[in-house]
Amino acid sequence: MEADGNQVHVHAGDDSFVLRDSLGSLDDKLDPARFTRVHRKYIVNIARVVELEPLVKGEYVLILRGGRRLITGRTFRDRVRQTFNLSL
Repeated sequence: MEADGNQVHVHAGDDSFVLRDSLGSLDDKLDPARFTRVHRKYIVNIARVVELEPLVKGEYVLILRGGRRLITGRTFRDRVRQTFNLSL
């Protein structure tokens, strides 16, 4: 899921849907065992993450099935570490 102004683009495989909602609101409604917020613009399906590459200052590149790469935000670093059982 990707925030775009007052809309959220939900990417599901080759399909994409637009919702008129905020990412924060969706984050509150989604199952934290299946989805996690990794950036102010992104929520990911945990099962779609195939690899994490560490960057400087505790950020990561998440590589999703299909090859899409997302950089995590510093604000969400603790959540990312907890979700993916990463050490400091």
